[in-house]
Amino acid sequence: MNQIAIRQEQTKPKLMLLEYMADKYSLKPEQFRDTVRATCGLAQATPEQVAAFLIVAKEYDLNPLTNEIYAFPGRSGGVVPIVSIDGWVNLVNSHPQCDGFDFAVEHDEKGGLHAITCTMHRKDRKHPTVVTEYLSECIRQ
Repeated sequence: MNQIAIRQEQTKPKLMLLEYMADKYSLKPEQFRDTVRATCGLAQATPEQVAAFLIVAKEYDLNPLTNEIYAFPGRSGGVVPIVSIDGWVNLVNSHPQCDGFDFAVEHDEKGGLHAITCTMHRKDRKHPTVVTEYLSECIRQ
């Protein structure tokens, strides 16, 4: 007599968002939540706003504890997740089609910084993307 054994696969219970993020950084959920609230611009945020912020961080695999993403007050209240330069560097460099960057610095007639041009190369594109950032557009007191 042949018996067919049905094996039930043991599945790990799915972690909730806060548990998942805390586990990723080896913290207890409450420690992670409190640290993110205190360091990412979420001190006055509601639990729902913190959850929305963490969803964005998780979706793009950005680390809020190393300032790859932070919160900025929204115009109509609430918070807006902002990806920092460190977050963009992470996103771009982790993309499998990234093929490097070239930077060119331009100086004005007095030798001061005028602009920086970044040429971004991708393996799947024939032509690179070239972006120039002018100091005059960014400088503040």
